[in-house]
Amino acid sequence: MPRTLAPPLFSWFAAGWERDRRSRHRWVLCAALATSACTTWQQLPLPLVDAACRAWSQALDAAVAQAGVTDAEADRIAGAPGLRVDRAGQALRALDPMNDDAYRAWLRRAAALDEAARTAEIANLPQTAFPLRSGETIAEDRQAARERTDDCRRRAVQQWAGAALPQREALLARAEVPDRYNPALRALGLYPLVRWPFLAGVQRWQDRHQAAMARWAENPPPSQSYAPGGAQAGSATPPPWPPPVDALGLPQPAPEVARQLLAWHAPVFRIQQRGTHDHFGVPQWTGSGQPRVDTDRPVVWHRLSHARLGGVWRLQLVYTLW
Repeated sequence: MPRTLAPPLFSWFAAGWERDRRSRHRWVLCAALATSACTTWQQLPLPLVDAACRAWSQALDAAVAQAGVTDAEADRIAGAPGLRVDRAGQALRALDPMNDDAYRAWLRRAAALDEAARTAEIANLPQTAFPLRSGETIAEDRQAARERTDDCRRRAVQQWAGAALPQREALLARAEVPDRYNPALRALGLYPLVRWPFLAGVQRWQDRHQAAMARWAENPPPSQSYAPGGAQAGSATPPPWPPPVDALGLPQPAPEVARQLLAWHAPVFRIQQRGTHDHFGVPQWTGSGQPRVDTDRPVVWHRLSHARLGGVWRLQLVYTLW
């Protein structure tokens, strides 16, 4: 829950401020020192990323923003093109930056997030975005843009891997996921006030949903079942478990084992059929630039993720349909 300054606390603080002038000076001094420390921290030197790569990243960012296709899975890290951070990456910043194995594992993860994001962003750019120019660099098509982006990312990771301690600390300090709070509501202190009504609404929704599930179980409506078939159905032999853990404490199964795990645990979807909105398939763009879902090809996407539970990082198997 966001912290707010309630009126009684504000009144006490104001009164104390007037009662003790010396305390006021101490408060000002502490605030100045804190501000200076924060400013110094944010201005720590970063590795000199190749100027051409930095310019390329900025040009690509501008094209992506103009087209409105910025990927929302992970956030860019200011001053570190080629790296991104998500909630798990932010939580993993507690590592010792002088532990090369952990630090470089964190770097590889941040680079993998950027690679996935850039792949989606470049694929979603309109054809009119090409050729994409940055100084003397010209990407005639998506393939050229991906190759240039991948090359710059490799260079950036190499530079960050050899960075000194102050630079590593600066990078980790910047690797934050911005909050999505409404600044106006936060300033007014409305988040604590609406917390309980919001939770009550969630509870009512859960009650209605559970009641609907009970009715559905007693008298199932017309539905369609979707199950993995062929090679995606898995085998009778369970995959190897547990997977090895990397220097960050994250379970990292080998690619073949990951495929086996995703196939072994693949769910069967049973979906009530009330109309075309209950069908799923492959999202795509129409010729007019509008999104649609090709329901003639029901597809379920899957991926691996991680979540911290009970102080231990666990492997997540994520299945998504549209």
